[in-house]
Amino acid sequence: MTNEEKAIDIAENISPYDIGGDNDAHYAAKEAALSMAEWKDYQLGWHDAKKEQPPMDEEVIVLTNVLNGKELSTPRRICFGHIVDKEICVDYDGWNIPGVAYWMYDPKLKEDKKS
Repeated sequence: MTNEEKAIDIAENISPYDIGGDNDAHYAAKEAALSMAEWKDYQLGWHDAKKEQPPMDEEVIVLTNVLNGKELSTPRRICFGHIVDKEICVDYDGWNIPGVAYWMYDPKLKEDKKS
């Protein structure tokens, strides 16, 4: 199900009386649901590296199937990685490390500021 289909499904299951009773409010609910679905897909979950890639040089969390130069039977090594420019960098199928099977956006955790 695409994000748009998810949003339409969510919006259609909302009673117009729950959101003010007019078509504009129903349209706004659909748009909000679509934005929420897109944000969820962007922020959460593993993405198949064979189907989609993150923007170049954006640090992401990756799941690889290579550990100490040996290929594992299933991807189970977690580390940081990014897509590189193949014309100026050594790459492994576009990545800076070998064996990337899945990736997710780095949540950019807040740093501890000590004064």
